[in-house]
Amino acid sequence: MKLNRPYRRLLRSALAAAVTALTLVVNVPSAHAEATVGLTYGAPEISDDGDTATWSWTVTNGQEPVDELVVTHELQPQNLRVIKISEPCTSSGTAFKCAYGTLKPGESRTGSLVAHIPANMAGSVKLSGRATWMTSTAP
Repeated sequence: MKLNRPYRRLLRSALAAAVTALTLVVNVPSAHAEATVGLTYGAPEISDDGDTATWSWTVTNGQEPVDELVVTHELQPQNLRVIKISEPCTSSGTAFKCAYGTLKPGESRTGSLVAHIPANMAGSVKLSGRATWMTSTAP
């Protein structure tokens, strides 16, 4: 379905307002130091025809190495269908998991997903996530 230009602009504005850039920083104390991992989402990019939206994110490690880093995301509402997701992520409906493994201090990883926007969609869109990891025992 092709959307007329004014409707596409309105849809882009509504989605950009509904899904603003989000930064989540998690601090976990360890025996060595405090590990900090940041997760930042970018505003969605809406296709010209208004049928898809693309979100990107960056997960960045702080000053201590971390192991088994996994970012779990959820896309709402449930009627959005994920069309494409970057590796090493896997999806199950509107929930998906990205297993990034080990990150050295200062390292970051990026990812993105593309979701289909139903023609009859109304309301807001929410992309949320959380990062979990183990503090590295390496010196």
